[in-house]
Amino acid sequence: MPEIPSVFVSGQILERLHCCAARKIHDPHRRRHTSWPEDHRGRQRRTPAYPQRVRESFFSILGNAIPGRPFIDVFAGTGVIGIEAISRGATLATFLEKDPKSAADILRYLRDFDVVDEGLVLRTDVYRWAERWIPPLGKPLNLSLSPPFKDFDDNVPAFVRSVRLLWDELPDESAMTIQS
Repeated sequence: MPEIPSVFVSGQILERLHCCAARKIHDPHRRRHTSWPEDHRGRQRRTPAYPQRVRESFFSILGNAIPGRPFIDVFAGTGVIGIEAISRGATLATFLEKDPKSAADILRYLRDFDVVDEGLVLRTDVYRWAERWIPPLGKPLNLSLSPPFKDFDDNVPAFVRSVRLLWDELPDESAMTIQS
């Protein structure tokens, strides 16, 4: 596999939103909206949200790399990217999220959109998961990494190390995307 390019942590692509709403696009549920709840302190969550147009562009770039492949939403947060991958034909979306409330919310969204059988929510520390991850043999997949903004301030070495570990294990023809 080729070398991983340097990780640039400059210019957030997306705004830091205090609350957000998601609408699944490109599927029969596209008129359904989900509001993200408050955190455990009663504040609206600050997550790297994917506005609709960004999601459309993201999935247009990946194009035919989604249908028929597993999709792993690393640092899942709200789960909107993995749910969108399911709606675009991913065989299974795995959501990796450390926060118990966020993980429970993702599971609720999977139930709300009636796709619970197509999603797997794992409450885990992503950095530890990356050290132990064994991909399916010879099957291409998609990894989407969208770490919390705090990790770009406080945890860049651990993030870069995890990206290298995951990159080295990816099967041929797989795709890895990083949102910063």
